[in-house]
Amino acid sequence: MLEKPNIQYIQFCMFLSPIGDLRLFATQDAVIYIQLPESTPLRAELYLRRYYPGHEITASDSPILKQARMELLDYFDHPCRPMSFTVPYRFFGTEFQHQVWSKIAEIPYGKVITYAELAQWCKKGKGFARSVGAGCGANPLPIIVPCHRVVGTNRKLTGFGGGLDVKEWLLCHEGNEVKDRSFLGTFLNKTF
Repeated sequence: MLEKPNIQYIQFCMFLSPIGDLRLFATQDAVIYIQLPESTPLRAELYLRRYYPGHEITASDSPILKQARMELLDYFDHPCRPMSFTVPYRFFGTEFQHQVWSKIAEIPYGKVITYAELAQWCKKGKGFARSVGAGCGANPLPIIVPCHRVVGTNRKLTGFGGGLDVKEWLLCHEGNEVKDRSFLGTFLNKTF
């Protein structure tokens, strides 16, 4: 294919998962966006327009997308079995969002943290819990950067771009117990 000058090519594929169809977007060297089934397509388009102006999306079976699909398949096929994603990924956002997403990426499989604890972990104090929640909500790489592992201080499942049913499913898939939208498991023991 002839490359058009100043055009960024974004590769795209679908992944059929137990939570619905995931839409994966990547450059040649990194996954850049995962659209959950309940997310609005406009959100992905706005993100791509902002950070990849002049892009063109092409259906692809590139090595990066193959690796992402294989790792997601492994994640979904093996409930309660800890795993880490190794597929290269890249995200764009504010400095604060980067800080939040980097900390979220460190939350181990099957563990959970509150928004207030995440704010402390980001050295912002408990008062920044809502700001951290907004940072979680802007996460372009759910599941790989596991924002579903962050819950309210009262143990309630709150906010998730894929919907609370999906957040609950993911937490239970990782071996956590949830009842009436409340997390019943053990929190990550983290010293801040």
